Amino acid sequence: FRPEFIKASRSEREILSNATRVLVCVGGSDELHLTATIVEALCSVSGLRLSLSVVIGPVYPDALKQRVSELLGRFDGDYEILAHDSDLAAAMLSVDLIIIGDGLIKYEAAVTGTPSIMISRFDSEPAPNQVFEEVGTTRHLGDGGQIPVHILAEEIKKVLTDVELRRSMSLNGKALVDGKGLDRIIKHIPRDVLETTA
Repeated sequence: FRPEFIKASRSEREILSNATRVLVCVGGSDELHLTATIVEALCSVSGLRLSLSVVIGPVYPDALKQRVSELLGRFDGDYEILAHDSDLAAAMLSVDLIIIGDGLIKYEAAVTGTPSIMISRFDSEPAPNQVFEEVGTTRHLGDGGQIPVHILAEEIKKVLTDVELRRSMSLNGKALVDGKGLDRIIKHIPRDVLETTA
């Protein structure tokens, strides 16, 4: 983990009953335009006044950026666009739910205790995603290219309105990934090896 995530992993996490803050972060690239699908679903979530942050990856195609901008134009709530080099650890700590792709960000969401909904690519490796779902850190909805927008909207609303589910996700994530892996590795390296490499 980058230092900001290790620091964030030590922060006290409060899970609010009234959940309205959502972060969208699919990853550095998004050839399947999953970000647009997620934003469209968020636009159709009924009965909740949401505040939305959307991360735009460094190699997002212009057509995707344009589509996201058009969708946000009809979003009924506050929103912001975050650059890919924003402090994502701080962003995760400030929201009630993050909707993610299935890359390394699932580890970052878990270590910060951020409840998540995860969608994957058609060609993703299923085993790691299954671990996160079975442990209960996330709701994995499968291939994002196959999920109807209204189903995604329903799942988002279910998670946002279920405070006990989100508390469980947060605790399970921090139990699965604690950000102390490097410390454990160093403890197993003989002292004489550490001294010769210092």
